[in-house]
Amino acid sequence: MRAYAMQGTPTLCLIDRKGRLRAQRFGLVDDLRLGAEIATLLAEPG
Repeated sequence: MRAYAMQGTPTLCLIDRKGRLRAQRFGLVDDLRLGAEIATLLAEPG
C-alpha cells in the first residue's frame, strides 16, 4: 500500500505496458468508466 500511496480499499491502480502507474482511484469506479480507461491504455502503441 505504501509503494502506491494507497488510502485503503477499494483502490484501483491501472498500470500500463511499460509498468507506469497511469491511474489511481480510491473508492468505487463505475464499470463503464473503468472499461473506457482500460480500452484507452490498450489502444496505445506497445
